[in-house]
Amino acid sequence: MLQSYALQEIAKLYGIEQACQKEPLNEEQIKDRRNNESLPILKALGDWMKKEYQQLRPKSLITQTLLIV
Repeated sequence: MLQSYALQEIAKLYGIEQACQKEPLNEEQIKDRRNNESLPILKALGDWMKKEYQQLRPKSLITQTLLIV
């Protein structure tokens, strides 16, 4: 399911942010963690969105919505 993958990946990002808040990390450590853990997820999610977008029907509501954004 399309939204299932996206929601799972977004949940991972929230998990990383929660872990950063719970642990005593300074700004540089948080930046490093985001670069090492969050950035690969964001890149993969972006690639996935581009691939999925190409498979959408041009007249579908979601396609029209994405064109606005």
